[in-house]
Amino acid sequence: MVILPGIPEFLHFFVVPFTSLLTYEQLFGIHAPLFTQYYVFTILKKTFEGYRTNGGLNRSGPGNYEIREGSKVRWMYTVLLFVAVLFSLAACQGDDPGSQSPEKEDENSSEISEESNIEGILWKGDGDLAVVLSHGAVYNAESWDDQGKKLADNGITAFATEDTSPRTLKKAAAMLKEEHGAEEVALMGASAGGSSAIEAVTEGDFDFQKVVLLSPGGDPMKISDIPVLTVYSEEEGYRELEENAGESMERMEISGGAHAQEIFKGEKSEEVINKIIQFLKEENTS
Repeated sequence: MVILPGIPEFLHFFVVPFTSLLTYEQLFGIHAPLFTQYYVFTILKKTFEGYRTNGGLNRSGPGNYEIREGSKVRWMYTVLLFVAVLFSLAACQGDDPGSQSPEKEDENSSEISEESNIEGILWKGDGDLAVVLSHGAVYNAESWDDQGKKLADNGITAFATEDTSPRTLKKAAAMLKEEHGAEEVALMGASAGGSSAIEAVTEGDFDFQKVVLLSPGGDPMKISDIPVLTVYSEEEGYRELEENAGESMERMEISGGAHAQEIFKGEKSEEVINKIIQFLKEENTS
């Protein structure tokens, strides 16, 4: 039976797991996970069986190898057994945390300590102002990396939460005051994260000094007692906001149709983040 054209049949049983391991590591930059290690282990087991019975291997289906009696390739199993052992040892390294590829590190970025019990990423600035970042539905805390670094470089400590519920946002704000010495804490939310940000402010329990909303999913006009900067694209249709925004509301319209954090991927990215930094640093006169 020809499984892989151009490759002898007796080699098929270790070419497949080798390809699986190599492909996974090339795509993800880390050692193979447990399911791939199990695959290699299964092939190793079949190798022992083939060696013991002096047989060959038939493949009746994906991942289904059977012993074929009468083959004269016993010497091949000796070599292939050694190769399979090497692959198994390499795969098992995936369980060793020290063998994983190191994550990208930055002096301004670090995961928050377990003591605070909030999952997220912190970019430490040297000023007294801090901001909690609430990502959109299809994003995560790390999606704020470029903006977090930019804020920190401008003296603003930024903390992006993984969970964007209003309760977590308020808890993160309190943490920035208690553990990082922030005197004022602002809140920035994008899309669905903007909706959570609006709820966190209107529910009370924590006094945010300012709010930045990027294409928010909720109604920014619910916030009337603190300064709000709302950023959106002209094609998103915030006509009601344009017509009824109160005095505490500042608006920034961007050309095109980019939504929320997608704005940071366009040509207006620098202009937007600089506007946000300026807004956050302005003295609060409300």
